Amino acid sequence: IVNAPLFNGGNFNGSVANLTTVNASGVITGTTVNGTNANFTNGNFASLTTGALSLTDVNAANGDFTNIVNAPLFNGGNFNGSVANLTTVNASGVITGAQINGTNAEFTNLTTGSLNLTDINAANGDFTNIVNAPLFNGGNFNGSVANLTTVNTTTVSSSLVTSTTVNGTNAN
Repeated sequence: IVNAPLFNGGNFNGSVANLTTVNASGVITGTTVNGTNANFTNGNFASLTTGALSLTDVNAANGDFTNIVNAPLFNGGNFNGSVANLTTVNASGVITGAQINGTNAEFTNLTTGSLNLTDINAANGDFTNIVNAPLFNGGNFNGSVANLTTVNTTTVSSSLVTSTTVNGTNAN
């Protein structure tokens, strides 16, 4: 029967074959393959076009995911997940969050309505309104020690000044 014209030496020449199971160790080639279920252990597809494709898990080392932004996870560009481990975030707009934790934050300009800090270690800075802080009491120093190199003042009012050397023009 293999040599019959229908099988052409082992190649099926018919237009329709209703098969329950196909066992093949080589390549199955066809312009159109229709079926209900297709189970692949491995697959290499140069091009895959489908109206709808539902996947449970996707492990991809590389890929061109053109329209992934419209997936529910990304909500049209907004990430809806609970955790994202990102190495670098490049943003030209505003990053908004109730809480942002990190080791280092470098700001060129910071504008805020209220900023509460515990400790500030600053080598240099322009502290415009620091005089209203509790340490300076509206301009009066409330600290116990101030190591000052130079003091320029018109009037000094004090009940007691203790110093090793005091230089000045008039001392009363």
